[in-house]
Order: sequence, then structure tokens, then C-alpha cells
Amino acid sequence: MSCKRNCVTACDASEWPWSRGSDVRDGSGSARLRYKRCVARRAFSLMELMVVIVILGLLAGLVVAKTRSYIVLSKQNSSRVELAKIREAMESFYAVYGRYPTNEEGVRALVEPSPKFPDGLLNKIPKDPWGNPYVYNNPGKEAAYDLICYGADGREGGEGADMDLRDEETDGN
Repeated sequence: MSCKRNCVTACDASEWPWSRGSDVRDGSGSARLRYKRCVARRAFSLMELMVVIVILGLLAGLVVAKTRSYIVLSKQNSSRVELAKIREAMESFYAVYGRYPTNEEGVRALVEPSPKFPDGLLNKIPKDPWGNPYVYNNPGKEAAYDLICYGADGREGGEGADMDLRDEETDGN
């Protein structure tokens, strides 16, 4: 008898080797063993399943890592855009008042209404994409003012997601 006849997918239950009327069954159980061997050859072994699971796990890990790096990159780019908007508001403030806001006024001076800007220069006090406030220092170390985003950790220094971002275009007016 061929293996196909013994496989579940190739025959119905009445044709199984241990069913009534089967001439393959010899009483020693050899027909049943042939059937089990056939099914075992058609199924995946535990080792093959483990290898597939490990490969899928590695692929999932790579996808998650790559996605996280894209999220960090998009937050950093968003922060650069916000820094540029704050810089433009600072330049408008400077054009009208002849000075940049003091440390005490900070970025809040760009939001508060004034006679020259009844709605303020910005709609609200901006926070970086990680929810931390932007740091404003007047005078700055190398320019008229420093505008800094401290990154994910909210502290000075760091690499990757914690990297500090500075407004590079302050020209020291």
C-alpha cells in the first residue's frame, strides 16, 4: 500500500488502515505505524517550527528598531521646524523692539499680546516633540541668544534621541 492511501488528506476515514475491512492491517500495528510515519513526513518538525519562529522574531525586531529610528528622526526634524518658527518670531520681536527677549521674558514674550502684536507672535508657548520646553538663553554662548532643544531626555548632552538640537541660524544681531 502506498503512503498516499494512508494519509488523511488522500483518503476518507473508511480507508484508514485500521478501519474495518482493511486488508493492510496485520494485527501487529504496522499499518498504523505506516500511517503515522506518512503524517509525520508531511508535517513540520518542532525544530523547523522553532527556526521559523526565530527568523520571524529577528525580522520583527529589525522592523521595530528601524521604526523607532524613523520616529526619533521625525521628532528631531519636527523640533528643527519648531526652532525655525521660534527664530522667525524672535527676529520679528527684534525688528520691532530692537532687542531680543530677556531671559526673564523668555519665549513667553513671543506669545503674550503687545501693542505691536495684539495676538502675539506665536499662538502658544511651544514644547518640543518630547513634551519638554525649549531652552532660551540671552545672551547666548556664540550668538545673541541660544535656542536649544535638549532631546528626549530633556537634559544637556546626549546622543541619538537624546541629542541636543540648536537653532544654528542665529546670527548674533
